[in-house]
Amino acid sequence: MDSAASSPGTAPQRLARWLLGQLNWLVPNGDQPVRSDTVARVAAHLSLVLPQAAPGTRVLPPEVLWAVAQTPASDAALDAWLGGQAPQPAAASRRW
Repeated sequence: MDSAASSPGTAPQRLARWLLGQLNWLVPNGDQPVRSDTVARVAAHLSLVLPQAAPGTRVLPPEVLWAVAQTPASDAALDAWLGGQAPQPAAASRRW
């Protein structure tokens, strides 16, 4: 049985959840928003390493955040960015 059909809610709510779930397959991975747990992990890592970094104002570019989101077990892209290196493009995974 489909999870949208077995979930609680009115018929229009279930239909909306099902349609939004299908749209997830239509949006490429690179265009999907970064998950909130990834943003929290990046913020926590920055709070630990910024006190030791060179003084200055920094704005985290979306490319670096996306690269960090692609490798959740490693903060190497973030550390490289703090070190002044350009972010390395991550290979986009396909969802088939």
